[in-house]
Amino acid sequence: MKATMKDIAQKTGLGLATISKYMNGGHVLEKNRIAIEAAIEELDYTVNEFARGLKTNRSKTVGVVIPQLNNIFMTSIITNVEEVLRRHGYGILVTDTGKDEEREEEAIRFLLRKKVDGLFIIATSKEVKILDVVLKNQIPVVVVDRKIERLEGITDTVLVENFQVAKKTVQYLIDHGHTKIGLLIGSRETYTSRRRMDGYREAFKENHIPIQEEWIATADFTVQGGYESTKRLLKEKEPITALFATNYEMTLGALLALNERGISIPEQVSLIGFDNPDLAKAMRPKLTLVSQPIEEIGKSAAKLLLERMELRETGKGKTIVLNASLEEGASVLKRINEK
Repeated sequence: MKATMKDIAQKTGLGLATISKYMNGGHVLEKNRIAIEAAIEELDYTVNEFARGLKTNRSKTVGVVIPQLNNIFMTSIITNVEEVLRRHGYGILVTDTGKDEEREEEAIRFLLRKKVDGLFIIATSKEVKILDVVLKNQIPVVVVDRKIERLEGITDTVLVENFQVAKKTVQYLIDHGHTKIGLLIGSRETYTSRRRMDGYREAFKENHIPIQEEWIATADFTVQGGYESTKRLLKEKEPITALFATNYEMTLGALLALNERGISIPEQVSLIGFDNPDLAKAMRPKLTLVSQPIEEIGKSAAKLLLERMELRETGKGKTIVLNASLEEGASVLKRINEK
């Protein structure tokens, strides 16, 4: 015979009200959550999600919209988001927009039809006008990694302080004697790219060093983009002596290009990468890199959305800005008397 909530109540000694609250996504004491989940597993209890959704007007599903699934930063964030949501009885629906604005709108409309209770988005377009429909339907939205400026103060946002960490990284290279510093960024329309590029420029400005625009390369956040852009930078009349790649995939592409040309790191070109500590450890010499707090980004975003869904409210959004760190390895050479 199929187990019921009464069976769980009898097994745990908890009241039906507590069991029901947990089943419907409410917060219960940690010890009660553990007891309920153990009873669910032991009794093989399954929830009729369709019936519960009709009763509560909740699907217990959250939508996730990202530009690309083959991006380690984004998939790592999703992993941490899902971990938090799963503990509260939510599942996720992930959509990949392929960095296309029309597909982004289609993905959000699809998730609306699925009656998701909340939405996470790493935006492709600047405006994401379809979010007005989402908010009109009182569906909470958390924007991750890329600010949608027109919705600031309306949606919740979780960001990394990209400007400061980029400025600090370029200053580190300047302090090591480098003035010919290449920069690999994603699309210049993307918020994170713009902030990282601004930090790069500010470091040059504060040190009264002229910038060669050809040293800033758009590499589209991809391995291939990082590879092609690095090859081009190496062919410039004034070749770079250092390179800052601003995501993991572009870092990998840069490494492929440098290795293909037989260029030694850091003796010929110093390199600072982004995000993947495993890559840093595997490289010889060990890679200096910018490390973003990926776990904290995902879990902070998930907690914000859970609060909104619990209260069933939108508007008056808050912004959480987290700090990235520069982790020193051995891939930057100190140059003497560079001009």
